[in-house]
Amino acid sequence: LAACIRGSLALHCSAEDLRSVRAPSLAVVGEQDPMFARLDAMRALVAGLKVASIPRANHLTAYLRPEFQAAIVEFLDEQRDPVAW
Repeated sequence: LAACIRGSLALHCSAEDLRSVRAPSLAVVGEQDPMFARLDAMRALVAGLKVASIPRANHLTAYLRPEFQAAIVEFLDEQRDPVAW
């Protein structure tokens, strides 16, 4: 766990980093995840950010829910359409 926490510090993105994102982006987050409260701030920084929230899920359980995979599949399907870019 300590190694994961230390490693996650290297993944920090600044506001400038997030503003520079130009690719289609998806945030999938459980409604009980502490990150859920930060979505509005992230939306303000990442132009066109699509958000999928997973009801009754937290940071550790969201990926186990069928809605998680469905959100990713739907997002990727949308990217096949060149108009989406």
